[in-house]
Amino acid sequence: MFKSKESKKGSVNTVNNLLSTYLQMQDKSMLPRQKKNQQLATTIDRISKDTTTVKSLKHDQKKQKIKERKLRSKTIKLNSELKEKIEHLSKLEARDDKTMKNVIKNKVQKIKDLDGMDDELDRLQKDMLDSRRGQNTKQKLKKASLSSKKKNKLELAERAKNGSVAVVGLTPGLAMPGDSDDESSEDEDENENDTNSALDGFKDDFDDYS
Repeated sequence: MFKSKESKKGSVNTVNNLLSTYLQMQDKSMLPRQKKNQQLATTIDRISKDTTTVKSLKHDQKKQKIKERKLRSKTIKLNSELKEKIEHLSKLEARDDKTMKNVIKNKVQKIKDLDGMDDELDRLQKDMLDSRRGQNTKQKLKKASLSSKKKNKLELAERAKNGSVAVVGLTPGLAMPGDSDDESSEDEDENENDTNSALDGFKDDFDDYS
């Protein structure tokens, strides 16, 4: 193999020198690559973080849109319900107004009917009162006429009896033929009764007017 130890040692040193030179060259060539790999790893990590942030933002935006959609739907529903309630109340108010108008109309008609009945009753009462007054007036006139005739007859008989009036076949100062003191007394009683009846009639009429 080696002729002497020195040659062996020289060969080993030569190999070591070669290996050292090669390794140094390898280290120098790998430094930029390692640095580049580190930069790439940093960039990848940053991109990954950015991607995560973007995904999170997108997720948040999606959730926000869902909330907005639900809120919009709820608002539309509430507006629709409110509109229906307003329309329902408007219909109820219109129907109530119509009902109230009908009730008021019926009440007014009943009042008018009652007023008409009152007027009719007033007319009937007036007619009855006028009729009663007319009957009373006729009765008074009739009684007054009869009383006047009887009074004239009595006055004539009295005057004939006293001789103030000449009667054929009758002596002055005497009673008429067929007459007696009793008859004269009866005539006077009848005259008094008729007078009292007439007064009673006027009294009744006075009570009616009072």
